[in-house]
Amino acid sequence: MGKVDPELRLPPTNHDYKIFNSHCHLNDDSEYIQADHYLKEAQEFNVTDFIVVGSNQTLNDRAIKICKENEHCLPAVGWHPDSWAEYSDEKLNNFIEQKNKIPLIGEIGLDYHYEATDHLEQQEVFIKQLEIAKEYQIPVSIHTRDAFDDTINILKEHNITSGIIHNFNTDKKQAEAYLNQGFMLSISGVVTFKNAEDLRKSLSIIPLDRILVETDDPYLTPVPFRGQSNHPAYVYFTLRYLAELFQVDLARLANQTYQNTERLIHGK
Repeated sequence: MGKVDPELRLPPTNHDYKIFNSHCHLNDDSEYIQADHYLKEAQEFNVTDFIVVGSNQTLNDRAIKICKENEHCLPAVGWHPDSWAEYSDEKLNNFIEQKNKIPLIGEIGLDYHYEATDHLEQQEVFIKQLEIAKEYQIPVSIHTRDAFDDTINILKEHNITSGIIHNFNTDKKQAEAYLNQGFMLSISGVVTFKNAEDLRKSLSIIPLDRILVETDDPYLTPVPFRGQSNHPAYVYFTLRYLAELFQVDLARLANQTYQNTERLIHGK
């Protein structure tokens, strides 16, 4: 990989806008103990608000704890398709009924990337969580990987029309289907990768009022930090790249994606 101009890694000098990171993992083993450090770093990059996303019992508990201690963090709880065997309706209902208000159920969904025989089990757990989200009128954060047909069919069959397609990274066909279903599309550092041309082309059909930005840290690190561990602050670099692609002012896109996230989770 070629050298990156150090200037491109610096924080912004304009602090007249704020950024909402719609999907981060401050609850991950690599970040949890130093969550306050990562939050402080993010402030330098105008990243002020965060959805801390769970994926199993432990990470859901951690997300709740972090968000109780940090007013600008909101928790999402759910069971990732890799954790389907741990799931029960009782566990999810307990989070919703006994904890502070849960603004988002996630990350939930389907992951067929690796060879496995658990597709039906994943679907069953996915559907159960969708039905609970619908019952409580809570939007969902969807993880879908190599499972587009089943994901969109399940969303249609169960009339799920409010949520986020986390780390959207595919093509126009899929973008159109999710937009028609009422979903926001959250863009990660993948958009900065050399091999993400289909994703970049799909942006031409995504309205600015339907786009969110995320890190999915510690994964999917954007250029100019590609190859290193991702941080919640680095959503700034994804946003900056998107602003160049859309040919819009960075502050305008920051404010738009912030408002989009607020509208989804608070109805504002």
